[in-house]
Amino acid sequence: MTKIAAPKLWQLNGQPITFFKLFAEDKLNIGDNVRVVAVTITVTKPNGATMSITFAKQITDLTTGVDVTAQTPGGPRGPRTTAT
Repeated sequence: MTKIAAPKLWQLNGQPITFFKLFAEDKLNIGDNVRVVAVTITVTKPNGATMSITFAKQITDLTTGVDVTAQTPGGPRGPRTTAT
């Protein structure tokens, strides 16, 4: 069994929503059939030890049709940087 981390912020119909509100507002419901698109990141440390984490990237509720996408830091284009 793999644990999947769920980001706090998601996009629903172009609007931000928290993972908590997805359930509190009945967008996602316990017992619904869902499809989760996830990404796994593995880091290898200099000593050879590895660590992996799996993040949910997209959730589609196959029962209600709700489709949400994880909101990336800095918005859809990623973190904002400033050239110096």
